[in-house]
Amino acid sequence: MRMRFRFRLESILKLREHEEELAREKLLRIRTEISDLEERLSNLEFEESKYKRKMMESMRKGVSGGEIREWILILDLLKMERDSILNDLRKLRDMEQKALDDYLDKRKERKALEKLKERSLRDHLEEIERAERISMDEVAERRHHWNPSI
Repeated sequence: MRMRFRFRLESILKLREHEEELAREKLLRIRTEISDLEERLSNLEFEESKYKRKMMESMRKGVSGGEIREWILILDLLKMERDSILNDLRKLRDMEQKALDDYLDKRKERKALEKLKERSLRDHLEEIERAERISMDEVAERRHHWNPSI
């Protein structure tokens, strides 16, 4: 007379696991984008310092006003691109924080349901043990009733 355990909220638990996985994947995508932008920023800063060195070397050798304007234009374009990347990074970091909060909430919901499932299983097993003890006591009582010499 074994009763099979069935967690009433199993479908909700599966849904929470799926939602947690989606939130984790979203967080990882955002972190990958942040990493890519940080690498672009690092490369851009290297380019900017390289152009500044070249401009200084050229100015020591003597250059025309047109060449100086060209160097300044290149540096301004690099600065604009750097500012754009920094702005994108700020937005992505805000998104990352929201995605992290969402992921942690989903994980907390899943863990709470898993604990509830564990408790339900433990209660179920205790109920089965209790029913088996009662059944064995009844069998022993019947046996004793029909054969009192035992």
